[in-house]
Amino acid sequence: TGVTRGYKMGGFNTNLTSESTENRSYSDETLYNYEIGLKSNYLGGKLTTATTLFYMDRKNPQFDGYGYESSYAHWVYFTENFESADAYGLETEFDWQITPQWSLYGSLGLMQTEIKGTPTFASFTVDGREYAHAPSHEYNIGAKYRGASGVYIQSDITSVSEFYFDNVHDFKSDAYTLVNARIGYEQDDFEIYLWGKNLTDE
Repeated sequence: TGVTRGYKMGGFNTNLTSESTENRSYSDETLYNYEIGLKSNYLGGKLTTATTLFYMDRKNPQFDGYGYESSYAHWVYFTENFESADAYGLETEFDWQITPQWSLYGSLGLMQTEIKGTPTFASFTVDGREYAHAPSHEYNIGAKYRGASGVYIQSDITSVSEFYFDNVHDFKSDAYTLVNARIGYEQDDFEIYLWGKNLTDE
């Protein structure tokens, strides 16, 4: 449980021209973060869990922006302030040693975000929309086998909901699910693994 305060100093966008004088500089950002969590052990320590609830309130939030400067005849990248931004959600995870050989693990993240502001080079105002790269939910679940002979097997599934690519346009990533696997042989002096990521080619 805790309350923390974060601070990001303002600065200047020296690569912007007089066409964008309102964003030649950007203001300080202040973050107030509130968290409450619980860590637990069950089954004689074989099952561990951790859960955290959080709320983040950002004052004068700083975001990355970009656009086309006709004076330079090229794209420029800079930092700009939005009016407001906040986020709240839940993160939880578990690790269960089912037998000496088999274990199961997983995590779940739920988050709601909201920003308000007008990007410098955009023709619209962002109001009540989610942050960029902030999926509303994602989860991971997997299993491991580690035998006494040295055989090692692991597989997991990760799923992520859709999210905006950026704050200056409306393009979104599709929701996706990834399947990963790893098999190997472990000894005191060496380890050999064969692994594959995104086996379903998402």
